[in-house]
Amino acid sequence: MKFSAALVSIALLATSALAAPTNVKKRCRAKSSSAVAATSTTALAESTTAVASTTKVAEPTTTVSATEAASTTKATSSSKAATTTKASSSSKAATTTKASTTSSKAATSSTHTSSAATSTSTSSGIKRGLSYNDVSLTKGFSTRIPGALKGALSKVSWAYNWYSQSGGSLASGINYFPMLWGGDSSHTATWMADAKAAIAAGSTHLLFINEPDLSSQSNVEPAAAAQLWMTYMQPFAGQATLVGPAITNGGAPMGTTWLDTFMDECDKLGCQVDAIAGHIYGSASDADYYKTYITSLGSRYPGKPLLMTEIGVSDTSTSVADQSALIDTLVPFLDGLDTVTHYAWFMAAADLLVDADGSLNALGEAYENAA
Repeated sequence: MKFSAALVSIALLATSALAAPTNVKKRCRAKSSSAVAATSTTALAESTTAVASTTKVAEPTTTVSATEAASTTKATSSSKAATTTKASSSSKAATTTKASTTSSKAATSSTHTSSAATSTSTSSGIKRGLSYNDVSLTKGFSTRIPGALKGALSKVSWAYNWYSQSGGSLASGINYFPMLWGGDSSHTATWMADAKAAIAAGSTHLLFINEPDLSSQSNVEPAAAAQLWMTYMQPFAGQATLVGPAITNGGAPMGTTWLDTFMDECDKLGCQVDAIAGHIYGSASDADYYKTYITSLGSRYPGKPLLMTEIGVSDTSTSVADQSALIDTLVPFLDGLDTVTHYAWFMAAADLLVDADGSLNALGEAYENAA
């Protein structure tokens, strides 16, 4: 997708006096290649009657704040210059917005058993990855570590672009993970062929629907998502690691509440979900929030590894120094957390991790060099 001006306002009712940092950013699904429209989302209310189950362990309180005006569009077409957002299709431009939402929830978290767990460790042992739209903007991570000896290998081992085709060649040693972004025909029409081709080319993981718990994203109900899984993911069981929906870190009915319902629906249908996926956005000054949330999510479904496919900050005006400090704290934490097999900082796009020519900027070097 390419970024274009849009304004998103989300109103979520707070249900607790405790508030965690603002954390959810949003991207809008593709409309048309020329669409530049303000997007509005349905206000979500959270019940104050949420009760923790006796079989659940405490999950960090999540907040989703009311407004953020930054927005961008992304295009996945390899012939277009990608800016800082994501595309849901290679031929369409999509509006993208980041927002923080506000909601405090009665903290609850389930521990579930795994029915069909598959090892998802990277063959290189490197967990670090990239999200991108324009494959040419990944080149800064291709062959060297900035500041290291010439020829040293990058610390990035995998990448994805919210689409089912890579849009070009990634550097040797970077594994491409295709994604079925959503359930409409613009995504499903080519998915089976694209996924089959990706696996044949060496892709080890298949990713499934982006932020289905957010109305401005794939916006899929859990039961419908389970049906989509059986149609489009289940046929690839045993051929690749099948990764569940990438949820936000928003409060109920979003986030883990949505995920638990999806997993329950999948149990009824016999889905094989090998791993789970999550996104987290918060305050750069509160690394402990990230650590607590990721640790909790990673232990929620024992035996199912966790891929944190988007990590970033809610406030886009956060300084590079503060974001770099957060990266320096989180990277060794994630590398040492057994339940996490892959993670990606948002994203390889101009003014985020790279410059317009694809060379690493200060934040990109912080991500590449963190140890």
